[in-house]
Amino acid sequence: MAKLRWSLHHRGVMGSLRQAASRLGEVNDPLPNPSMHPFDALHSVDTGGLITAPHLSHGHPHALEATAYCATPPSRFAALLEIWAKSPPERPIDEYTFIDIGCGKGRTLLMAAALPFREIIGIELDQGLVRIAENNLANFRNTGLALRPTRILCADAANFDLPASPSLIYLYNPFAAGVMEKLLDRVETSLNKNPRPLEILYCNSLQAEVIALRPAFRTLWSGVAHLAEEDAEAEPCAAGEETSTLFRHGR
Repeated sequence: MAKLRWSLHHRGVMGSLRQAASRLGEVNDPLPNPSMHPFDALHSVDTGGLITAPHLSHGHPHALEATAYCATPPSRFAALLEIWAKSPPERPIDEYTFIDIGCGKGRTLLMAAALPFREIIGIELDQGLVRIAENNLANFRNTGLALRPTRILCADAANFDLPASPSLIYLYNPFAAGVMEKLLDRVETSLNKNPRPLEILYCNSLQAEVIALRPAFRTLWSGVAHLAEEDAEAEPCAAGEETSTLFRHGR
């Protein structure tokens, strides 16, 4: 039933019927079962795989706006962080809070926690993914790495309160335009009350136009970030020519 609701919301009645007809004779809806990503093997965590939207956030009104879970490849994340660092940020990195909205199993949080951010925050709507992310964070800490303060919240991005510090919001195409609009409304309200630096680093930026149309945001960079062959082989779902975009609030 969740799959049907998601399909009707995104494809409409006729589109859902065409999709169903095209899949006649298929067995269930198997999810890809890729081999373990080298990042997971190295750190004894579980961040890989693809989970499609109908399997996420059952019952929540915003579940229909969800896309899917697929972790950011480490090489692409490193490339995007380098692009952000060269933008350059308006404040030193240790004054920024890194916020991954739609953090899933938490791979990006783990990578960011090893960098000198002020704090790391993960926002995830799906309770099952939050539990996995919390377990991954505990395992990652057990490796002995010096990590920045990190917390994971089971929360709706449309209702999240930004910290008072400068912030770098990270998105990996977590939801459709409806939730993006609500998130931006909340961000702009917060920044109008308490002006401070804020950038949005948006990987696979399918809703980039929603942000670009906001007068308070400007585009600093847009393009395809580097993806190592190792990552492309381990996670085919992230191996496409995904365009990413870096936005800054304020003119």
